[in-house]
Parts: sequence; C-alpha cells; structure tokens
Amino acid sequence: MKITRKCKTCAKEILREKSNKNVFCSRQCILFYKDPKQEKILEKSNDNDFYYLLGLIATDGYISKKENKKSQRCNISLHKNDEQVLLDIQKNYGGKIYKFYKANKNVIRWQILNQKFINYIESTGISNNKSLTLNIQKWFKTLNKQQKLSFIHGVIDGDGSISFSVVKNTFRSNIIIVGASYKFMKMLFDEMKLLNIDCTFADRTKITKTWHVTISGRKILSALPIFTVENQKLNIRRKMKNYFTCYDYYTNNKPLQNRLRYPSTQ
Repeated sequence: MKITRKCKTCAKEILREKSNKNVFCSRQCILFYKDPKQEKILEKSNDNDFYYLLGLIATDGYISKKENKKSQRCNISLHKNDEQVLLDIQKNYGGKIYKFYKANKNVIRWQILNQKFINYIESTGISNNKSLTLNIQKWFKTLNKQQKLSFIHGVIDGDGSISFSVVKNTFRSNIIIVGASYKFMKMLFDEMKLLNIDCTFADRTKITKTWHVTISGRKILSALPIFTVENQKLNIRRKMKNYFTCYDYYTNNKPLQNRLRYPSTQ
C-alpha cells in the first residue's frame, strides 16, 4: 500500500510504500542529505573564496558526464603536493575527494555533483572542452573588484606559475599565466590592467599554441592585491609562499635565505 510521504531533504510530497525508512524524491536529494554543504554551495556566492574556486575550475577543472546518465560532475584535478587546497574546498563546499597515488598517477581530485551549481558554472561560459573556447567576459564584468581578484588568484593557481631565481647575483622573478583560449587570455590581460596590475600579453601560438600573461621583476609588486583579498583563505600554499618570497625581496632586500614569509592560511 502506497501513502503520501515527504522527501527527507526537500519536503516534496511523493507516493511511497509504507515504511519507517527515510524517503527521497531524487538522487540529488539523497546526495544533499548525505552532504548538506554541497547543497548550499550557491548560498556562498558572496564569499571571495567562491570566486577563487571558479577561477580554479576555469583552468584546472572540467565538467564530465558518464554515458547513459543525465547527471554531470564538476571536477578539479591537481598534483598530490597541492592536496591541501582541495581538502579546504571540500571542507567549505562539500563534495568528494579521490586520490590516485599509484604508479605515476600522483593526482588528487575534488568532485561535486550539485546540478544547480554546474548549471551556474556553465552559465558563466565555463563548459566542457573549454580549453580553446573559454569566454567568460560578460559574466566577469558583473563581478566587483574583490571577486575579480579572487578569480584571478584561482586562475594563477590553476594555469599559472610563480617562480624566482638568482643568476649572477641578480634576482629574477615571474608570474606567468598560460592559456589556449585567446578570448579568455586577452580578457584576463585587459582586466588585470584595469586593476592596475602591471602585466604583458604575448602570443606564443607558433611555439606552444598558447597565449601568455606575464608579470616580471619588480612589477610583481603590483600583483599584491591578488594575494591579499580580504576574507579569502583558499590558495595553493607553495605558490603563495613563492609570491611573498619575491615580494619581500623587492620591499626589504633581505638575503635570499631569510625571505620565507607569507600570510597564514589557517
């Protein structure tokens, strides 16, 4: 005998056999019951960390769909050395962590199944197979300054590098962002210039089929706002450490071995 019962997650009325067990109207409701943080991810869209996450998804993330299934998955895969940022993302937004630490696959993956969140991601212009076609200009224009800076930070942690070296007693440093989508990289360059970040734009398509946005030498100081966004805690720590090693050199001119300061991520 079937009776009217309410879904344990969304309270929708559904017909089910009489039972003492919890009932759910969909797989999403089962998921959200087990992982309530994942259900509420869009409620945190005013947090700067949310836009850092989107920057990381735009570069090192992807949307996948299994055959014969309607549901999609949003994933971010990183080297195991950077697992802390994915663990922090899971702590804030739910989702699952998968570790592939066998043979040569030193990869950690964060995955989320919230379809509304994935629909939101796709509405920004971030889609599957986005490498050559990524274009988020309309959406990006709607963000405030702090949200833009957090997004750019996520992009740097995804497809960027922060490096320094000492050659013949000369300190050299670079932040380089690499991408295959001209529209995305040109938009990124233009927006960074508007934010008073002193960068250059270069065509490397004949060599590597990519475009580069670069901040070199003392100009790296102009990138400070990217790494000091208020109330943003998510970051890849080795890159944050490298940035502030460079920052301290140019502002304090300390010996190299003493330049290890960077903000706490706790």
